[in-house]
Amino acid sequence: MRPIPNECVVLPVGVAERVVGDFREKFDPWDVPAHILLTSHIPTDLEARLQEIEPFGFSLTVAKVKGDLLILEPDALGSFYDLIAALNGSTDPELIVAVRDRQESLDTMRMMIKSTLPIEAYASEVNVIRDTSIVRTITL
Repeated sequence: MRPIPNECVVLPVGVAERVVGDFREKFDPWDVPAHILLTSHIPTDLEARLQEIEPFGFSLTVAKVKGDLLILEPDALGSFYDLIAALNGSTDPELIVAVRDRQESLDTMRMMIKSTLPIEAYASEVNVIRDTSIVRTITL
């Protein structure tokens, strides 16, 4: 199972909830709405690091199984990597839909979600999370 960070910065992807919300509620132990993890630490100068980042559109275009996870991958990777680099993060941009469960096949879930793609989204803010609670939202 993936570790749940005590604090992190995420990009919320609320528009994906209509597709992945039920899966995430049942198969992801982290009680946070659909998001893309940007960094598992919170830089002290977070706002300054985000000043140069412009909002951007993206699509969640690929559903795939990655180890014990079912993920959605976005396009616009250059914009994501710019955002992640600005935060000194080192993660790949992905939206986790489900963590492997013995009763359900991730591949079956992937096939169900695949027909709903692409999901069009817009990156305009990030959330600071501590202990699964959103403690601050910062507009890009």
